[in-house]
Amino acid sequence: MSLRKFILPSFCMMVAVATYSNNSSPKAVESLPVIDLVSIEDFLYDFNVSFGSPEQTLDIRLDIANGVLWVPGAPYFKSCDDDSDEEDASTSSTGNPTSTSDYSSSTSTSCPSGYSLYSILESLKNSSSYSCSSGGLFHGNKSDDFAYWSLSSDSEVLDVNDASYFESMYSDYIFVSGFWASDIMKASVENFTEYVNSEDSDESVLKLVRRDRKDESSSDIGNKSSTSSTLKSSTSTLKSSESSSSTSTAEVSIPNVKFVYSNASDVSIGSMGLGMGAILTEKYNFLSGFVKQDLIESNSYSLALNPTNTSKPLLILGGIDTSKYDGDLSLYPFIPVLDQSGVILNGTGAVNNILPVIPVTGYGVTSNSSGQSLVFSSTYDDKMSNSSYPKPALLDSRTYYNYIPFSTLIEIAVELNAYYAKSLQSWLVDCNAGISGTVDVYMGNMSISMNISSLLYPATDDNDTALYFLNGDEACLLSLLPDYELGYSVLGTPFLRHTYIAVDNEGRELAIGKAAMYGESTEKKLQQNESSSVNSLYAIESGLIPFAKKSNITSYEDLTMTIPKSINATGSIGMASEVQISNGEVYVPTGNETKRTMTATGSSLSSAKASGYSKQNKNDGNMGCANSRITLVATFLSIILAIL
Repeated sequence: MSLRKFILPSFCMMVAVATYSNNSSPKAVESLPVIDLVSIEDFLYDFNVSFGSPEQTLDIRLDIANGVLWVPGAPYFKSCDDDSDEEDASTSSTGNPTSTSDYSSSTSTSCPSGYSLYSILESLKNSSSYSCSSGGLFHGNKSDDFAYWSLSSDSEVLDVNDASYFESMYSDYIFVSGFWASDIMKASVENFTEYVNSEDSDESVLKLVRRDRKDESSSDIGNKSSTSSTLKSSTSTLKSSESSSSTSTAEVSIPNVKFVYSNASDVSIGSMGLGMGAILTEKYNFLSGFVKQDLIESNSYSLALNPTNTSKPLLILGGIDTSKYDGDLSLYPFIPVLDQSGVILNGTGAVNNILPVIPVTGYGVTSNSSGQSLVFSSTYDDKMSNSSYPKPALLDSRTYYNYIPFSTLIEIAVELNAYYAKSLQSWLVDCNAGISGTVDVYMGNMSISMNISSLLYPATDDNDTALYFLNGDEACLLSLLPDYELGYSVLGTPFLRHTYIAVDNEGRELAIGKAAMYGESTEKKLQQNESSSVNSLYAIESGLIPFAKKSNITSYEDLTMTIPKSINATGSIGMASEVQISNGEVYVPTGNETKRTMTATGSSLSSAKASGYSKQNKNDGNMGCANSRITLVATFLSIILAIL
């Protein structure tokens, strides 16, 4: 990575004294429900839950941008592994996965500017075929506790025609429709082993207690002769089982969970909706059941996805763990979103602060060899307008690319010697660039440095054959794309992996810190070892994220993220660094023309793609016009997408 000059961050930041967000003292707790997430190749995250009685297990995907818990419902969905259906999943015109992998390759054609979000939604609604389910199906008719639900009467209804209907296209272009329903949900959580039953109340009050193995002999809680204990009450049930570590795993049973029993979607796995979503409330998200059962104090969570793969990605419900981040937490109220399309927020011109949108004050790079940093221009051209940072950016865990302003993307590409390949609709770069440094995201007095290695995805052809430069170096795709494709900036899992975020849905705010690089903050771990009284767990209360300090961005109140009615990119999108791929060779048309060659046995690079990592597969859904599976007259031509 070539760094032509080095300057310190100084743009768009008026210094202000950092203060805690609330005068209240942080509330230390002995335990919090912790969920182990399953990493899908380090850029998507799933969780296995069960619904119904008897239990039916299925996977749901981590989703911080949306606020509805939903599952693929039978018979509307079919299993991607079921070959007995009339239409085989591998040949479906809807672009279902062609293998057991969630990441099959695909091709698409770019669409012209001016496409309408409403047209995309209508085409999805009118489409007769949708994705199969790769994470499991839920059969409502096989559950004794299943019931359809009416939001207007807030009660069960007997007939599906009386159930409230849900239909939405999310901010990440995922479409979901279905019927509201209710059933029991069971989830495995860590750090909890026993119930304490309060006999002073007419109704059992259940409390979760953390118990270390070293305390087991002296503890008088529960039955020590059994490896599990079950306590039933009118509110919830929990089973505990010992694990090999110092904490245990428990199964929490939450009755009457409200969710969407989906009859159609353009993705193949349901959602662990942790936000508020189009219904403008946190009442029906994944966290709400835990709040109702008093397992957590508020509708809140923190997330530690782990950038170095040295520990498990964790979702901490209802609080924070101070050992999971280094330095301070910076506080950001949700930036309001103006929906000109009337599609995302369900109302043309609607303005709401319901999405996790943060202010980005700029980008830069840092060299590993010298430690010096280069901060890019404080202005940007996103091909829709010319403006100055800060610029709002949506945080989304179902997107594994970052969408940033076009001019900033070009600055990064220049530093990494990346070339744009039109046939791939992505930037190609030598994979060795991964060790050169970091790409830095600035948010006022907080900065997050993303290892370049985590921004590179392997490029392969249709046969999953890796692509190499002629000198033997492997070729990679850069997981950065211009945000004119969406109309707004999005920071996906390449960014989230390097952060520790804490979200207070009730207070409409979030806090961001630097993720502890090796699973736990070394400094805080040493402090805790020196004093057993040092606690790392703190509850998030409504309007109070512990230890979060206000950002020093003084122009924050004037920011709004706009979801446009249509995308109208202006000017030429052509790039001087664009390369031509033909017959296994990449031609770089520069003034001092140099030919760089990539080889792939038995395949022409003119049809090569990045299996599972290409721009066409950048998230679960149809994010951006170039990814849409649907056909729009005069705008979309023969678009096929493999859906995750």
